[in-house]
Amino acid sequence: MISNSGEARSLLKQMDVAHKKRMSIIAITNRPDSPIALKADLHLTTAVRQKVLQSEYYFSRVAALTVVEALYLLLLSNDKKRLSKIREHEDIISDKKV
Repeated sequence: MISNSGEARSLLKQMDVAHKKRMSIIAITNRPDSPIALKADLHLTTAVRQKVLQSEYYFSRVAALTVVEALYLLLLSNDKKRLSKIREHEDIISDKKV
C-alpha cells in the first residue's frame, strides 16, 4: 500500500481483504503512526518534508516510487535467471559504444 498520509479509507478496506486472504502487506507512507502503517505487516517510512513545484503531494510520490524501485531491484538481484534475461534484453536494445 502506498499512501502519503496513511489514512486512505479505501486502502484500509483493501488491507482487510488482503489479510483475510493471508496476504502480507508492505505499506509505504510518510507517517509511521498512521492507520495504514499500523495495520501493515511491514511499514517503510518516506521522509519527505520539502515542497517542490509548490506541491508536496507530487514530491511524496517520487519518494514512494523510489522505495518501490529499490525493493524491486533488491528482489530481482536474488533471482539470477530473471536477472540474466533482463541483461540479455538490455544488450539487445541498448546502443553499444564504439
